[in-house]
Amino acid sequence: MDKTSRVIKHKLKARINFGFILAIILTLATMTACSQLESAIDSQINGLTLAKYQQLETGMSYEQAVSVLGFEGVEMSRSEGYGISLVTYQWSLSMKNITAMFQNNKLTAKGQFGLE
Repeated sequence: MDKTSRVIKHKLKARINFGFILAIILTLATMTACSQLESAIDSQINGLTLAKYQQLETGMSYEQAVSVLGFEGVEMSRSEGYGISLVTYQWSLSMKNITAMFQNNKLTAKGQFGLE
């Protein structure tokens, strides 16, 4: 085998190895994304229960509330001024609803509808 043939063979092997490695990386990335999506859907389906609502405590942060409920709420209103920030979030699924108000990122009020 001459030098040119060896170089071509070596480059071809490198491309095949790179393609194989890229395929593995893409497969793993897809599996991870699907797993994360499945986890997010499970959290949403199971997230709005009376037990979860009762775990929301005055003074907890929005991030802590998200951790309790399993997914982020939708910002419904925001008011800021004089060093005070008031934000209201809502979590809704089907006929279940949790609304929470945060003042300076601390839970100050909450309400629910349809939780069992």
